Order: sequence, then C-alpha cells, then structure tokens
Amino acid sequence: MLLFSSLLNVRNLTKEQFINLIIEWNQGSPHMENIITGLKWNGMAEERHGNDKVWMEFVDFSEKNIMAVRYEKVEDEGVIW
Repeated sequence: MLLFSSLLNVRNLTKEQFINLIIEWNQGSPHMENIITGLKWNGMAEERHGNDKVWMEFVDFSEKNIMAVRYEKVEDEGVIW
C-alpha cells in the first residue's frame, strides 16, 4: 500500500541540488525521530542511509534522467510510513 507519494517539478535543479533539498528537508524536521543522523549523498547510483527504524534511499536512473528518493519510518507498533 502506498501511503504518500510526491512528484516534484525540478527541471531547473541538478541532481546534487535535488538531493541537497531532500537532505535539508530531513535534517530540518521538527520531529527528531524522523531525522537520519549523518545523512549525505556520496554520488553513487544507489545508496541507502539510516537504520532499521528510519531510512532513506537514493536511486539514480540516469538513462531515464530520473532521480528517486524513498523515505521510510517504522514505528514501535509496526506501522510503516
């Protein structure tokens, strides 16, 4: 089941600017349990950061000119966001 999905028009952003925007969104969260400590993009085509409770994955589909990001948080009750 998909709980939330967003498509952003980022035609004027580079991949690096897009990823930096996502990282800024995460690091600036007012909810400390949502923040992934030490989150940074290393420029790899596929990277995952975080732990079993909260993580973010960056995937670069360069042949389609698509950069995808998935964020997931698992609550103590087992609810997945």
